[in-house]
Amino acid sequence: MMLLFYKYKRVLFVSTLLLMCLICFVAGLNLRSDIRRGSIDRGQEIGSVEPSEFAAFINSNIIVDNGKANVLIQNNEKNHNACRVKVYDKSETLLYESDVIPTGYYIENVRLFENLPVGESEGYAVFEVLDDSKEVKSTLRIDLTFLVDK
Repeated sequence: MMLLFYKYKRVLFVSTLLLMCLICFVAGLNLRSDIRRGSIDRGQEIGSVEPSEFAAFINSNIIVDNGKANVLIQNNEKNHNACRVKVYDKSETLLYESDVIPTGYYIENVRLFENLPVGESEGYAVFEVLDDSKEVKSTLRIDLTFLVDK
């Protein structure tokens, strides 16, 4: 009887340990993503968005401080499609690429892939509007200005 108790206790301990590891792994996946649920409230209310339309939202005057950029990308909850956003400098160097952004999610600050020169420079963002199978349905380009402090 005592042997059965110790065997049960060991199985319970190992199961609990595995469950804790799984929880930590899943939490770690969320922490690595820049994407957050919710919206960026800037006092601008968007009306209805037709299925053939897409309401794009990004900071067009991005401040970069020590490689961190305040992109303020949002996929409005009224949109009908997920999207992915790629940010480029004027020489078409990829500076940032988001994960798939579902409707009702946003990205506030990101670390750029490349350093930009101090001062003001131009660039652009490409919103890739995705269909249900996560294939690019259409694209939308928005011009950006970067202000680099350091």
